[in-house]
Formats: sequence, C-alpha cells, structure tokens
Amino acid sequence: MSKLLALIGLATLAAANPIVERESRYLPTSGWASDDAATYFEEWFGKQLLAMREPPLLTPADLAGRLQRFRLLVLPTFRPAYAVRVDQRTSDRALIRFVQLNGAGGYEPGSIVRDKSRTLSVRELNRLNKAIIAASLPSRPRQEETPTATNSSGELEIIICADGTMYVFELLDEHGSTIVTRYCGIEDSLSDLAALTAQLGRMSD
Repeated sequence: MSKLLALIGLATLAAANPIVERESRYLPTSGWASDDAATYFEEWFGKQLLAMREPPLLTPADLAGRLQRFRLLVLPTFRPAYAVRVDQRTSDRALIRFVQLNGAGGYEPGSIVRDKSRTLSVRELNRLNKAIIAASLPSRPRQEETPTATNSSGELEIIICADGTMYVFELLDEHGSTIVTRYCGIEDSLSDLAALTAQLGRMSD
C-alpha cells in the first residue's frame, strides 16, 4: 500500500498524457515496485528522452561497441528537463552530450533548445569514472524507499513528494544495464555524481 501511495504524488505530473507506443523501450519491464510503475516511468522518462533524441541504454546492442555509456536525466516538475550522456569509446576517450528541452520535466517535454557535444579530457573522464564507481549504482535500489515521518501523535505517516525533481541515473557496460531513480532527494555519492555530471555537461559550451 505504501508503494502505491508513493506513486500517487508522481502520477499527478503526467496523468493527462496518453501512453505513446514506441518501437524501442527505454526502461526494463521488470524490477519496479509494480507493473503500473514500469508503464508509468516508461511513458514519463521515454517521452522526455525521445524529445531529446536520446538513445535507449538498455540492451547489449545499445552498447554498440563502446566500453561504457552513462546518462543522467534530470526532470524538474515545472522547469525544463536536461540530460547528460557520456559514451566511453576507449579507456581514455569519451564523448559527452548535453541536451536541454524547453518544456516541463513533469509534463510536456517541448523541444530541444540546447544540444552541445565535446570530447572529455583524460582528467575529466577519470574524475567521472571515479564518481561512477563511488556511487555504486549496481548495488543501489532502483527506487527510493517510501519517505515517512512520525506525526505529533506518534503515528507513522507517508510523505508524498508531489513537487520534487526526478533524477534518473543509467549505466550500461559489459555487465549489463543499471537504472537508479530518485525523486524526493539524492543521497551522498549520488549527489556528488549528479553535480559533477551536470558540471561537465554544461561545460560543453
């Protein structure tokens, strides 16, 4: 029940949007809190990523000969979404892309207003890889625990984060695909990874 209630706050962001059928999925169908969550997130994240002209990072075929592909998708409720993707081709060479839309991260994506790419320096790539390792993405739960708080009567209440920012971390390498989502806040080394990734992406100008 608590997982269902936690989804209620998220569902208000895109309830009016119909499900759009796409040839390729962006997210796995299993491993979520519920089947409804899998469908909902595929529609929400997928619509934004499709508008960004971003590829799926889900299957071995999506790796396409690269060593590693990493993406951070940031979806503020009422402000434009952006994504930073790093495709590592060799041990010391990687291309970074920063793309931003002009819609709203929790509603209609809009269209691309910024789209910049560049090659990362060896130092930048090393910093990013260290941050990815420190974040331990494969060992983290895909979805955060339902946030709760104790009220004045000593009862446990569920906190609904109806106006947060969704962070989606994706990592694809020879070991497979990892997806980590956070909505009510990002913790410790995940926050460090998000900050560094955004910084490197915005330096694409």
